[in-house]
Amino acid sequence: MQSQRVFALPPLDLQSYIKNNTNNTYSWGGQSIQIPAIPVANLPSIMSGSVTPEMLEAKRNDVADAAGWVSTQSGRVGAAATAYATYLASQPNAASQTGAIIQLGIAGTATIVGFGASAFEQILRPNPRGFAFDSMVDMLNFYISERFPMFGPVATEIGESVKGSDWASSLKSGDGK
Repeated sequence: MQSQRVFALPPLDLQSYIKNNTNNTYSWGGQSIQIPAIPVANLPSIMSGSVTPEMLEAKRNDVADAAGWVSTQSGRVGAAATAYATYLASQPNAASQTGAIIQLGIAGTATIVGFGASAFEQILRPNPRGFAFDSMVDMLNFYISERFPMFGPVATEIGESVKGSDWASSLKSGDGK
């Protein structure tokens, strides 16, 4: 139903044309356009048989891959922001100190986004073994980066190389020992 206060009534010839070409499906009353209930069974299929389970699985994997990519990039942003914040915090002026706080805020936000993206990836494509392995690598990176913040971006890249290596992929999938 539509409010006639928002829409003006169409001209009578248009109303007549619509009624004649829709088997009187539509009518215009005093206050609103009346549309009778249409059984769902009579509606055409939007994608009649064109979507296969394989296509849905491929799309789910594409979205999971994108979430994994967002998580990886968030880790990189967080590591770089933390390293830059460490540098700024070592400077003796108020502007640098303020910049350090801003960078730490960016790093914290990147960490939250990365965590959310990883969780979303796990919802779409559960892999407890891979999640545990990647989490252990990330915890080691955190440990190193916390003690040596300027080394954080390098540790992050080494960690990403380890997580993407063939032997790690084999271990995460359960193929390797």
